[in-house]
Amino acid sequence: MEKLVRRSAALADLLFLGLVVYLGALQLTGNFHVVSPDTVFRSVQLDGQALIRWIRKNGIASVLNLRGDNTGTDWHEAELAVTDRLGIQHIDFRMSASPNWNSPKSSGCCRSFATRRSPF
Repeated sequence: MEKLVRRSAALADLLFLGLVVYLGALQLTGNFHVVSPDTVFRSVQLDGQALIRWIRKNGIASVLNLRGDNTGTDWHEAELAVTDRLGIQHIDFRMSASPNWNSPKSSGCCRSFATRRSPF
């Protein structure tokens, strides 16, 4: 019984360590990931400096904001300022994680992808 408790505790410690490493990696990378090499990247909402860094590092030509137009909010204004300063296309397209996201909306999103300079 004692052996089982020790093994369970060791497993719990290992799982916790894995979680800490994973969360640490997300913090270090800014939760920035390749979707399609040299074509499409995704990230959480980046601050201005992080956005500049990733644009320069990956040669990003377009930013597709899936939160839609949020004129007047600090994060949106910073994103617009960065893309304007660097000559990057900026597209606002409101997308929802809702299961009610319909076909006309998805078609609009696909058109947004198809007509933009890549990588984005």
